[in-house]
Amino acid sequence: MRLGISSYTYSWSVGVGDVVPEKRLTAFDLLGRARELGVQVLQLADGLALHELSERELAALAQAARAHAISLEVGARAADKATLLAHVVVAVQLGSPLLRVIFRPGAARSGERQLDWDESVALMREVLPDLARNQVCLGIETHESMKAQDLRRLIEAVDSPYVGVVYDTANSLGCFEPAEVVLETLLPYVVNFHAKDVRVRRSGHSLGFVIEGMPCGRGQLDLLGLIERVRANPTQKAIPEVNVIVEHWMPGAATMDETLAQEKRWGEESVRYLRKVISK
Repeated sequence: MRLGISSYTYSWSVGVGDVVPEKRLTAFDLLGRARELGVQVLQLADGLALHELSERELAALAQAARAHAISLEVGARAADKATLLAHVVVAVQLGSPLLRVIFRPGAARSGERQLDWDESVALMREVLPDLARNQVCLGIETHESMKAQDLRRLIEAVDSPYVGVVYDTANSLGCFEPAEVVLETLLPYVVNFHAKDVRVRRSGHSLGFVIEGMPCGRGQLDLLGLIERVRANPTQKAIPEVNVIVEHWMPGAATMDETLAQEKRWGEESVRYLRKVISK
């Protein structure tokens, strides 16, 4: 188990929807952040459009990561075979044993059609030969769009060592499932761990609650206990190790400059906190 950061550690710096900083972080910039923080893993997710980089750019990125002993992991949003296979190619080029996916979590909001359960199983089975041939494990991220028990049924229906779960400590709160329940349901299949902390507070008028992101260790989730639970239960899937990746739900500050500075501080604080249980 190793500690890493992600493009979702620095969402504002990479760009959130139409809100993009004047100088957004690139994959190479994020590699620099990983070096500064002394972490050994960098997960590059969908906001970076890795599949649009040239082979030369991907080769340069892989070489830079190797030079600094940083392992790369690849992420994508995908609900079709072509997109998945394109990212399998990227994973191979970057030496990533993991392809983390989210199946269009914004579909309900954007009007796009989500895959139903049978379509999801069929899609997984279609890409299995490529995953196995390239030794890439597909990690489906826990999310409010799918209950933990349904995700478990999906993993068990596909029944392959190359399809597992990326466990996010906060995403499933959106479907009223707490972190501990989600982990107990999916524990044998976890191939990656997204450490994201939150707190729940009363709204200003006290008529309801607000869930808001915090740096790791300042929220209400038992991140260290959850990490130890995963460490004590080796995965059944074809992944060399389950790495812990820092992510944040950070609200924006008054200005973009303040937001970017705060995001950098949150990354530093979260890594320091998680070092309590992850030395690498």
